Amino acid sequence: MRVASGARHRRLVQIAAMSHVVELEDVEQHVVRSCVLEPVQGERHRDVSEGTTEVRVVSWNVLAQVYTRSSWFPHAPNPSIRWKRRFQAISLYLKHLNADIYLLQEVDNLQEYQQLFEQLGYGLKHKQRTGTKKDGSAIAYKSDRFQCLGIQEIEYNELVGYIRDTDEDAEENRRRYHRDCIGILAALKETRSEKVVCAATTHLFWNPAMNDVKLAQAQLFVSRIGHFASAWRAAHTVAGLDANSMPDSEVYRVLTGSTPSSTKKQVFAAPFKEYQMRSAYVTATGQEPEFTTHIPQFIAPIDYILHSPDLQISAILKTARHGKESIGNGMPNYYHPSDHLPLGADFVL
Repeated sequence: MRVASGARHRRLVQIAAMSHVVELEDVEQHVVRSCVLEPVQGERHRDVSEGTTEVRVVSWNVLAQVYTRSSWFPHAPNPSIRWKRRFQAISLYLKHLNADIYLLQEVDNLQEYQQLFEQLGYGLKHKQRTGTKKDGSAIAYKSDRFQCLGIQEIEYNELVGYIRDTDEDAEENRRRYHRDCIGILAALKETRSEKVVCAATTHLFWNPAMNDVKLAQAQLFVSRIGHFASAWRAAHTVAGLDANSMPDSEVYRVLTGSTPSSTKKQVFAAPFKEYQMRSAYVTATGQEPEFTTHIPQFIAPIDYILHSPDLQISAILKTARHGKESIGNGMPNYYHPSDHLPLGADFVL
């Protein structure tokens, strides 16, 4: 009883602490403390030797404003999810994380992101979701470090065209796989080393009851990365995504270079190209973060940074842990303007 009472007391203190309006200056202090990448420790440590260069990559689902309904996030203080305040906090993170490449999901209010990245010295490539969806994914890169050689857009609705016509469930599957999700790839030439980096980002379908849809999207994403990296003779690949899937899933297996173990009947006529990638957090720390999204009804790691096996990592962005005061009753809140945490790594080219 004493343990339960203590836990309940801490929870009430956290909720009370998040109920008052937090000043933007306090948020910036938190952001500055949170945006420090820590060197990889122990046998996983990699030095930046002469002739190599570091590239910081950050992936983040920034939470589209069209999805910040109070009915979806009843735990969030109402002022904290208004666009002006949220974008101020998002801007602080993007400024202090100081990534060379940003891989972003759920980007809406595109003009404001364009203005921000232009002010910060970045180029920006964006792909809006198909249909009536208002958000999309984006790749931002420091203009003084990278030249964008080309991009490729992915529309996962094209999976519908690969469905076997002879399948008795073909029509149902066509409806099932039509989900207006997208991805975007960019070939970025690094000015110091002149190496080409394939950068990729996507946001897979959310519904936990449709893991087969997410699996097919992941297979197409990986396949397109393989073809694109080969076409541009990319020396390295980095990818960031909201996979809406946990590390024990078939989706994760595909993203990290394994063949799915599912014996479900093949729906698609066209085969997918496999491409080897690894998780940056597993490479650097041996495991995925405790969580990357934290709302009262769901706390789990579902976001990832992936990289080609040839890349080494010198530093990693530590993520918040369960019970941390800034998390409070869940995200979003004043300190965390999205329901997802940013992930980051310094790669050695």
